[in-house]
Amino acid sequence: MTTEVIVPHDAADDVEPPAGPNDGRRAFFRASAKGGLLAVIPFIGVLLLNGVNMLSDSFTTRFYPSQARSLLQGHWDMPKVILEYEGFQHGARWYMYYGPFPALLRMPFVHLIPGVAERMTQTMIFVALVLALACTARIGWNVRELVRPGQPVTRRERRWAGAMVLVVGAGSAFLFLASQAWVYHEAEAWGAALAIASFDATLTWLRRPSRIALVAASGFAMASVLSRASVGFGPIAALGLLAIAVAFPRVRAVAGTSFDLARRRALGVAMAAALPAISYSYVNFAKFGNFFVFPTDRQQMSQINPGRKFFLAQSGGSYFSLRFIPTTLLQYLRPDALRLGSLMPFIDFPHSPRVIGGVVFDALEPTSSVPSSMPLLFVLACVGIVVVFRRRRKAAGDSGNDSGNDSGNEALRVLRLPMIGAAIGAASVLPFGYIAQRYLSDFLPLLVLSAPVGLQLALRWTEQRAGSTRDRTTRVVWGGLGAFLALSLCANIALAVSYHYTSDWVPQEVSAPFIAAQYRLHSHVPGGTAPNVVRGDHLPYPPLARGTVFVVGDCAGVYWSPGDVRELAWGAWQGVARSRAAGEYRLHITFQRAASTVYEPVVVRGRAGHIQAIAVIVRPDNTAQFVFESQGHDDLPRSATLDGYFPGQIVHFVPGRTYSVTAIIDPYNGHVTVLFGKRVVFRFVQFELTPQQASSYVFATNDVTIGNNTVQPSMESSFSGTITEDPAPRPSLCNALGVR
Repeated sequence: MTTEVIVPHDAADDVEPPAGPNDGRRAFFRASAKGGLLAVIPFIGVLLLNGVNMLSDSFTTRFYPSQARSLLQGHWDMPKVILEYEGFQHGARWYMYYGPFPALLRMPFVHLIPGVAERMTQTMIFVALVLALACTARIGWNVRELVRPGQPVTRRERRWAGAMVLVVGAGSAFLFLASQAWVYHEAEAWGAALAIASFDATLTWLRRPSRIALVAASGFAMASVLSRASVGFGPIAALGLLAIAVAFPRVRAVAGTSFDLARRRALGVAMAAALPAISYSYVNFAKFGNFFVFPTDRQQMSQINPGRKFFLAQSGGSYFSLRFIPTTLLQYLRPDALRLGSLMPFIDFPHSPRVIGGVVFDALEPTSSVPSSMPLLFVLACVGIVVVFRRRRKAAGDSGNDSGNDSGNEALRVLRLPMIGAAIGAASVLPFGYIAQRYLSDFLPLLVLSAPVGLQLALRWTEQRAGSTRDRTTRVVWGGLGAFLALSLCANIALAVSYHYTSDWVPQEVSAPFIAAQYRLHSHVPGGTAPNVVRGDHLPYPPLARGTVFVVGDCAGVYWSPGDVRELAWGAWQGVARSRAAGEYRLHITFQRAASTVYEPVVVRGRAGHIQAIAVIVRPDNTAQFVFESQGHDDLPRSATLDGYFPGQIVHFVPGRTYSVTAIIDPYNGHVTVLFGKRVVFRFVQFELTPQQASSYVFATNDVTIGNNTVQPSMESSFSGTITEDPAPRPSLCNALGVR
């Protein structure tokens, strides 16, 4: 008796049997590797936005190398000058709350190539991605062996195996983490990647228990929790639950786990769970004298920023509260958290999150959601979770025709405890009083565990329908998944690019050219009018909806609204283009060698007793430091100053050489900055101010002098070199905006 296999015309390429027993596995991983290589292309492209040499430099990039040096010297505390407002004070010492694992990776570099060690954030985020993609492919294969063991690897499966790796790398929150080379994003990347690696090792141990797999699961869990605690608690919880299931056979049935292991193995699994938890508690205690919680009120930002103080007063001094959960749950799981627009990149964050119950959050950053930004992973994960946790009820007289499906579904029950652990790691962000797009990465381990289940079930369902006349349904299903894949890629690329250029943490000098390019490109669209443009004499507060462009007066300045972000002390409006009337002064400066340190005037605004001035400290070693002074704000707090001035960076100059300098003292949004060429060498950031105070800090005046001073005795009367000004004209962007 022979069995005929009927192959539908659209699935003829899906029955390509392997030539050998290992060919299917090799084909699967080759396809996964191709998907990973495709994912790397947009990922590196976004990373390069932070610097084409992959050596970005911001104050947060120094955190981990500084921690590495401290650890090599045998202590946890770090210099306050490195941590600035992110530092936590414990006694007379300063600490950071980020875990030490990324710092440990930098130890070989801090002495060998210290210049590189200070700027490795981009590279480290990329390495974390590679680890996550490799483990994603391994999890995909292990899940396949649970659902469809022994089945040939078809062309369709190879394509979707590669697509799964592609979507994790370029169609998920991982790509967003590449948008900024900040410690915040690197910690998220390592936490999620190492948690995925731990779940990969745990799944390997569940299928074939071995000491190596258990040690790997524990080691990766430890590294994860020492990178980002919330997501790292996921694999620790999974190992703890497995220890209970191994120790108490009756619990195995309740948990849906059917593995047959001796109870004596429970001790080893318990140790695998305990060691990462103990390591986290030790580090936290060594820094803060507390085993689990970091002291929010001891952070420098919490001590000086009025917004943070108000938040902590409303939340009882803690970042965690059950009252936050309705808002965070709605935001992270809402299905409509994307906004389409006519400006590139055409997909953007939604407007400000809706706060439920009137609770106060520390910050509400532009944030999408899991189903909106990662629809493919979300849909497949939902299918996988339902099947893994569904209880099969066998009806009387069941003929057993679905025995193949039943056995596959029964085998999937081994994923229950890892999925519960991953869900615990994801849920840890819900009671947190801060909403941000980067926190979506905490959901990735759960998605990477669950989505391959949904994919393999879809492949099995397709195989069972082979020869059916209802193959149109199959095409619709796979076409829908393909659409979700395309949306995942487009959405995450767009959100990463948008956040890189328009985050309120980004200097306006970075965001302005991007926003201007959006409107100039749109001006070439036939019949298109510039969207979201509003005109008026003064910038409104609170700010208008995200993406609103406000033109002040007769185009004295153009400003862009990030929305009602409610974060820290950033001004509500970002400057896009300015004229001299909006406080932009385009200068050509030639320095002369100084015999002694002198304070020389650059831009002086106002009258005696009510002055705002940008000066420059010229030193005999041919260095210059731009500084800012503001009078008339004695009732407001002041940050640490240098001889009464707010200091900027030190730059080197060649005497007699002319440099282009742009000084901005904007009376409309309170922005003060100095660009030395294209480099930002001074930026006024005073966290003691509220956003409204920061926006109104600069006063309007017609008394402006360049290079001369007759009102301030702390400065020289004139600049010793030469300063010439090219007055900033009416912004040409106004033409693209249709403002005549």
